[in-house]
Amino acid sequence: MNLKNIINLLIASLLVLSYSAVVAQVPPIDVRLKPLPTINYQPFSGRSAEQLLQVEFIVIPEVTEQEAESTQTPEPRRVSLRIRPSEIGPFVASGESGQLPISVRPVQKNGKFDFFDNEYRHDFTVTPFSNKIETVRYQVYVNSGVFAVAGRYTLPLYVGIVDVVTQAPLTDLTAVNVEVLVKPKLQVNIAGTRTAKGPGGKIPKIDFGELESGETQRVFIQLRGNAPATIRVSSENGGIMKGSETDTSVNYSVVVDKVRSELDMPLNLNRPVSKSLKGVSYPMQVIVGDVNGAFAGTYEDMITVEVRPQ
Repeated sequence: MNLKNIINLLIASLLVLSYSAVVAQVPPIDVRLKPLPTINYQPFSGRSAEQLLQVEFIVIPEVTEQEAESTQTPEPRRVSLRIRPSEIGPFVASGESGQLPISVRPVQKNGKFDFFDNEYRHDFTVTPFSNKIETVRYQVYVNSGVFAVAGRYTLPLYVGIVDVVTQAPLTDLTAVNVEVLVKPKLQVNIAGTRTAKGPGGKIPKIDFGELESGETQRVFIQLRGNAPATIRVSSENGGIMKGSETDTSVNYSVVVDKVRSELDMPLNLNRPVSKSLKGVSYPMQVIVGDVNGAFAGTYEDMITVEVRPQ
């Protein structure tokens, strides 16, 4: 064996001994994670959505219980609980529909909690007694006001604990899965109308005043949602305004987003939604037919606009 090989072996031996000495100074910790329930988030509710992440751990003592009772209590240790994505990257849950930002905050206010180098760090003090279970709780949440397309989103996380002073790991990394479910949701409103009393309260009203052949009124179907929509426009009388005091009637038609219909049968349109909380508007024109021969009186019909996820 030449001198060069001997030097290499000596250095390697010293490195192994040095690493073993550092690890031996730190009490190991056994971590247990309870499964995280699915987070149900609704973008248009105006509220955040969260679930509780509960971390339980036992600090394995450096001395036995008998030694601890006969001598002095083991000194408290400063540790840091780390939460980070399983893959290097931002705190976002991913799915077929896109991505959704995820945040974490501690339930207890003890210790120091911050976000650094793409991981949450919670520094606090533990005492290495045997069989003492410590519990730390965190809220894993989606902030309100974040738009999300309907679907299921997933973010795998790793949880571990390190020694604050030496930064040596005290635990293996433990995995927990964050799942967010965003259900399809659509909201519709008719803009550009007046209001009238209806069976369920106030309803939008298109008022032509004195009817004239070919007269038009334009309103807007305002749609907010997180899934492609089917817009269904139907008429109670099949596209006919019936006279309330006479037996005569007046036909009319509609044009919804450039599609014309006599409403003798329901009009169904598949339309995308805006990927934002503001939504999108589709114009609807109502065009009066021939009023010649119609007697004086009030003519009415009920148009129903429904929206459903495709």
